[in-house]
Amino acid sequence: MKSVRLFVLATLILLLANFSGLTFASDSDSCFDAPLAVQEAVKSNVLILVFEYDDSVKDFVVVSQGTGAVVAPNYILSAPHVFTGEAGKDINKSKIKIFIRRNIQDVVTWEASVVDYKLSHELVLLKVSPLGEKIQIPGMDYKSNDPNLIGRCLKEKNTLSEQERSFSVKSVCVASSVKEGEKVWTNGFSSFGFLNNCFLASALSVMEDNYITWGVGIDPIQFFQGHIEHGFSGGVMFNVHGEIAGNVFGFVRRSETIFMASPPSSIKDFLSGIKDPDFIKTFNKK
Repeated sequence: MKSVRLFVLATLILLLANFSGLTFASDSDSCFDAPLAVQEAVKSNVLILVFEYDDSVKDFVVVSQGTGAVVAPNYILSAPHVFTGEAGKDINKSKIKIFIRRNIQDVVTWEASVVDYKLSHELVLLKVSPLGEKIQIPGMDYKSNDPNLIGRCLKEKNTLSEQERSFSVKSVCVASSVKEGEKVWTNGFSSFGFLNNCFLASALSVMEDNYITWGVGIDPIQFFQGHIEHGFSGGVMFNVHGEIAGNVFGFVRRSETIFMASPPSSIKDFLSGIKDPDFIKTFNKK
């Protein structure tokens, strides 16, 4: 299986080299230069912090972070590997805790749970608790000299109003499709936890139902050319109208500018199959 994957990835690189003659968008644009619809839409991307139980300290400790987008009130779309460390691996819900922040400076942290996920689309849906808490993470929110405390979630005395604790993040719609050459804006949280600038990218082709997608285990795959950073995984890209144009899940190996995402068709297929009654009531299916 490993040799098959290596062959598939090598073939991917050769195929993507054929795009080298195209003219791509610059990656120098910031959120401030993006269309107003995009500037509003990026506010739906939130920071995801994943905690895993650590036997040595008998507590949950932060192990990874990623990005997610609010697609309905209190529901977040992301990528499964943000919670497992690798694509194609089932999420062990009993061994992790998930916390959401609107940004790294936010004093409020919301706990979330996994509603459902689909590995063949590399998509997961989270449900956020309606009210957040004041949580500090030593080593992330402040410097700590106690190694046993670093990375743990420490709840503080709640002095916030119900309005301050409410998860009031506007949701975004999913685009009908993304055409080859169409401009999109990437956005997410870097490994340092800060919300990055938007980067302008270009849509490449969609691959589906062939030996490349079979080898990767995700079908279909939309390719893009542009700039993303580690930590963007699970975050969405936006078209000029501020609609979701894809959900980022990885780089193409040996390429600094080609990355992969779940296309709008996969996102709609996944979300339309969610059975959670509260999600069905609120999800905008347009």
